[in-house]
Amino acid sequence: MKKKTMARVVGLAIVAGIGFGNIANAEVVSENFGISINGQAYVTPEGEQKPYINQDGRTMVPVRFVSQQLGAYVNWDQYSQKVTITGNKTIQIQVGQSFINVDGQRVQMDTQAELTKDRVFIPARFIGEALGAQVNWDGQTVSFQVPQTPANSSNMKQNEDGSYSFDNVYQATVRTNQSEREKENTVNLLSQIKWTTSGNTVTVSVPATGSENLHWIMQDSTPPQWDGTTAHTRTTVGGWGQTIILYDITTGAQLAKLWILYKNGEWVVKYPSL
Repeated sequence: MKKKTMARVVGLAIVAGIGFGNIANAEVVSENFGISINGQAYVTPEGEQKPYINQDGRTMVPVRFVSQQLGAYVNWDQYSQKVTITGNKTIQIQVGQSFINVDGQRVQMDTQAELTKDRVFIPARFIGEALGAQVNWDGQTVSFQVPQTPANSSNMKQNEDGSYSFDNVYQATVRTNQSEREKENTVNLLSQIKWTTSGNTVTVSVPATGSENLHWIMQDSTPPQWDGTTAHTRTTVGGWGQTIILYDITTGAQLAKLWILYKNGEWVVKYPSL
């Protein structure tokens, strides 16, 4: 369906965060449609607002979920009621406004950003296209499709300070039986990992987890804990670099795992299966 037609029929929204009052609260006209991201259906968590069509006839869904599934980091400012999405572009969404800012450029929408049940929603094609996805509507399902990097390929980006971090955090291995909130926290922590390289030596810094139950560890570290304020350096042996695990000491579960490898003269990132 052409973009012009879709703009009239579909306006997908994505949840951004938790607020304390519904500014620009929406009138929900219909909730009878589905969402798919890279072929995976979205299931609304219990108690959350379902995607809906608003009074302007736009199809709206939760912003945080879609943005994170498209590889972006989402920050919600409760005081200003503003969402900042950081991915291949930086997107700012102000609740109650009928435009968004994409890399500093104003993009006009045909409905307002709405806060419904403490979640922010905007029309689908605006968030999808801003994050590099193809957005389609077949009358029953809104689908987002983005080219995916093979699971075991390089997935790094270089920061302004010369360090490296993840380019598409959502592809990292995250244990699927975590709650939605736990997955969100895990992905946010993974996005803050940074490392530097020199020859075949890698130095990795990880963020503090904010929980006494969660610890970063190296596969071969003793004891099996890693203070989030400390960087670890390792020289590769036999082509292997640093293995990093986010570990829950209360359950013994590995919540996320990755390898930073030096092979054939270059650094790559791999996500082993848990």
